[in-house]
Amino acid sequence: MEIKIMILPLMLFLTLNISQGQTKDELNQKITDNRKSYNLLYNRLKDSLNLKNYEDAFKFNNIIDSLRKENLYFKNAFSGDLIDSLKHLNYKIANLSVENKVLSSKNIKIRDSLNLLKRKMYDLFHIDGNMAKRFTHNNNTYDCYFVNLKNSEIKFYWKYENKPIRSIKKLEEVIDKDKKSLVFATNAGMYLSDHSPQGLFIQNGKTLVQLDKKKEEYGNFYMQPNGVFSIDSNNTGKIMTTDDFSSDGVKFATQSGPIVLLNGVINQKFVKNAPSLNIRSGVGIIDSNNIVFVISNQKINFYDFASIFKEKLNCSDAIYLDGAISEMFLPELSRFQNGGDFGPIIGIVK
Repeated sequence: MEIKIMILPLMLFLTLNISQGQTKDELNQKITDNRKSYNLLYNRLKDSLNLKNYEDAFKFNNIIDSLRKENLYFKNAFSGDLIDSLKHLNYKIANLSVENKVLSSKNIKIRDSLNLLKRKMYDLFHIDGNMAKRFTHNNNTYDCYFVNLKNSEIKFYWKYENKPIRSIKKLEEVIDKDKKSLVFATNAGMYLSDHSPQGLFIQNGKTLVQLDKKKEEYGNFYMQPNGVFSIDSNNTGKIMTTDDFSSDGVKFATQSGPIVLLNGVINQKFVKNAPSLNIRSGVGIIDSNNIVFVISNQKINFYDFASIFKEKLNCSDAIYLDGAISEMFLPELSRFQNGGDFGPIIGIVK
């Protein structure tokens, strides 16, 4: 007589051949071999289970149930020492079940702690009327921050104690001294080798760098039309061409280029499927009280970048802030980029 037993959960096949007329010693040897197989099964079971989370623990329970059903088959097929071996295996399974319950309990506690941490982070970084969002457009992903200017304390930064701040991490330290929290930050346009703003920069109503009206120069900054992103004393956001800009009543402003969307029209210099790809960041005007900052997570061309402001975000105007060097600090999306080696920086504090 030949009996074959297969334990499917681990794809481990145990075959025990018992022929009529075998001696007791021969049978005992096969039982001993079978014990070794069970020990191997146990070790492989334990090694194969990477119990890192609640879902794995749930799968482990299913494997245990399946293994117990297989044990019933063994109990019916064999007797004597083999049954003792199965009892020992059941003992080991019981211990694993206890370990599984302990692990499940720990996972629940960890999950609850993470949820509590998320709620605390939300309370720390959320501003009513603002929203952080990640979305997909034409197979590329973008992170964006919708800002209600009436509810937000937005500022443009450059220097602290007469030295360029340069990084978002340093900006955090500066803001922390005022007992406030940084909830959002990104580079505020292009800059020169000494980290001074390229083009106009107005901070707290003071013009620190004059408007650059040159047009026939090289680089994205001079791609026409370029322009100015500004916040006035009424916390109204605007994007205007360099030619049309007026500093009357402006509290903060940064000049950059090119303007990617003007009065709902994509910059005519942009070409679909253009091969010039890069990480890109910018800001768009939804209405006078609502703006949106955007950074791409993949390298894209200018046309695709402009299209998200027009087709996805319903902006009237949008301007490019910078490319590969761009970073965005946005904790509500678990985006904690706080590096950079910038010139001016835009920040929102709470």
